[in-house]
Amino acid sequence: MLRSLLYVSTSTLSLPHDGWQVDEIVKFSRRFNAMANITGALMFTETNFAQFLEGPGEHVYALLEKISGDTRHANIDVIMERETELRLFPDWSMAYSGPHLFVAGQFSAFAMPSGQGERDRAAQHLIETMAVLVRGAGPNYH
Repeated sequence: MLRSLLYVSTSTLSLPHDGWQVDEIVKFSRRFNAMANITGALMFTETNFAQFLEGPGEHVYALLEKISGDTRHANIDVIMERETELRLFPDWSMAYSGPHLFVAGQFSAFAMPSGQGERDRAAQHLIETMAVLVRGAGPNYH
């Protein structure tokens, strides 16, 4: 059984000066995740990150703990967490999208959710958006 989770966080990066650090996150994540049997997707705006992770539970939680200590993130909020049998991003150690206006718009649903049901719907919508962007991105080169 696999574990999947989605979190959103606030970026502490100052763009455009620190933009290179996002590239470093993606490069490192692709290598690390491939070794840890983790797949997923990362979205970035100039102010937020959203990341969907899936893999063996102990590896996913260890990675989340590592991310929680990363000073490029603040206010990490796990939006969704569940057991799953199938991966949504089986071919991607870390798919990446951002920053652009469409991606930025996906975060507005988390600004002032009115309840858990709305958070769940927003999380599902964000994951579906990640999947759509990945399908249009082509093969995972790493």
